[in-house]
Amino acid sequence: MRADLPARRSPRLQSWSRGGSVTVFVIASTTASAEFTVSGYLGNTWTRSSDLGVSQPATDSDATFRSAHWDSRSFDSPMYYGVRLTYYLEPWLAWGVAIDFTHYKVYARTGDAVEVQGRWNGAPVNETAPLSDRVQSFSISHGVNYIGPLILYRFSLLESPSFKYGRLQPYVGAGPVYYVDHPENTVNSLTSERYQPSGWGWQAVAGLRYLFTENWSAFG
Repeated sequence: MRADLPARRSPRLQSWSRGGSVTVFVIASTTASAEFTVSGYLGNTWTRSSDLGVSQPATDSDATFRSAHWDSRSFDSPMYYGVRLTYYLEPWLAWGVAIDFTHYKVYARTGDAVEVQGRWNGAPVNETAPLSDRVQSFSISHGVNYIGPLILYRFSLLESPSFKYGRLQPYVGAGPVYYVDHPENTVNSLTSERYQPSGWGWQAVAGLRYLFTENWSAFG
């Protein structure tokens, strides 16, 4: 994760994170000759430790904080959530395309002691100290937002005249995503926040969908 903080009051922040999610949802769908599904979901996420790089020209600071730890706070407002639009088209109803939007969050554990290397307030630094000594807060709480297309493949189980594509549908999928983050931070007692584009990534999904009726189902 990288934070570039210029001298002015509206700093530019560049950041990235890697992690995963566990989700449980209820969805509604409409079917015709093709099948279109509108899905909404909530759940929990986790994020792996990563380096945090901070550059603040106003204070002549440019340092890397090694293996910072993060919390997700998925059920705190604003909550983790997502929306997916899925379309299956005859005669290839095992294959689908989707647009997926996901919003999750990360919060740096500033009380943790981390190794820091570089330059801070014009002086060389190479020590282990609480992150909060230099970075009082760092979060992306409005949040880590990404959107992108998915190619999906589903398996049809428990087929019947009422559920000709299967009442139970395991599925897998993958696709690229584009990130727009909203980081908020206080570094050297200087505070900033803003939305910003943060580049491309990818996602892979696997799940299980169960149809209660032709138009209502749940998946996880």
